[in-house]
Amino acid sequence: MCGKPPAEQTSLDADVAILTSAEIWAAIKAEPKDGGIEGVQPREKLQTWDTVEYGPISQKSIRSTLVSRFPGRIQIVDQEVLSSVDRK
Repeated sequence: MCGKPPAEQTSLDADVAILTSAEIWAAIKAEPKDGGIEGVQPREKLQTWDTVEYGPISQKSIRSTLVSRFPGRIQIVDQEVLSSVDRK
């Protein structure tokens, strides 16, 4: 192994990540080569991504899944909310 030795792993409980709905949605809709999920956005449903592997997924379903899988440990905010907190 070259370079510095890896840092000692600490508990994830101490880690904080702030993600906005827009960041999550952009990551999903990115090109598959960039880590996104292959699919298309139906014209009539702007908050839905029709995926090849999983079928249609929506921003609402992603938010609901994350909150239910990580109860009390995750909060997804809209960019406007995050911006208003940054200004205070």
